Order: sequence, then C-alpha cells, then structure tokens
Amino acid sequence: MNEKEIREEFVKLFGEEKLKEEDLIQKLQEYANYICEEWLGLPSVPVVFDDLAKTSEASFNIELGVVLLNKKNKDHILKLLKSTLHELEHYYQLYYVTHFDTPKAKRWIKELQNYEANDLLGHHLQEIEL
Repeated sequence: MNEKEIREEFVKLFGEEKLKEEDLIQKLQEYANYICEEWLGLPSVPVVFDDLAKTSEASFNIELGVVLLNKKNKDHILKLLKSTLHELEHYYQLYYVTHFDTPKAKRWIKELQNYEANDLLGHHLQEIEL
C-alpha cells in the first residue's frame, strides 16, 4: 500500500476527523523532536492528545514521560504549539534538577515538591512557571 491508500483506509476505519487529528499530532511531534534534540539536548518525548480537565491546557506526565495536550484545543494550532513548548520546559526542568546540584536546581526542586497545578494563582508565580 502506498501512503494515499493507507490514508484512505484509515479514513474508512476511523473517519476524516481522526485523520486530521493524527496529522496534527504528527506535526506537533516533529516540532517537539526538534526542540528536544536541537535546543534542549534531550531525548524526544511523545506528544499526545488527552481528555484533560477543562481548566488544563496541557501537562507533562512525569511517570509516562509524555506531553499531554487537551483535545479541546485541536482547532487552535498556536495554542497547541505554545502548550507543547511550555511542557517541554518542564521536561527540561525535571532533567536539570536530577542531574545538577546548583542553586537554581535546589530552587526548582523545592518548587516542584510544592507544585499545585490546580492553584490557579500560586503556581503561576513560581520560577518554574515563569
């Protein structure tokens, strides 16, 4: 099967909307791969859509090592790009605090230990969120 046939079969099985979602996530993944490899010097992590809480745009799942993007933003590519970059920053921060013993790493560890994502005001004032 060539790519066109595979895409046609995919649409038959899952629908046009799912194909658009897969194309979008592939573009976001390519962006994330570039950021990780070229800017952060870290291995790339998966980027996927998820059904996150209404108030959450995205998150970095530490246990899975994956960037989760809220499905509600599928039609807002700029918001998805910003969210992906923001969550990759958290990925870098986690790497930094586990590999370095600097004053910044110590501050970040303290903030990560006291991080409350649902605290709509407080966590936005932390250094790791700025």
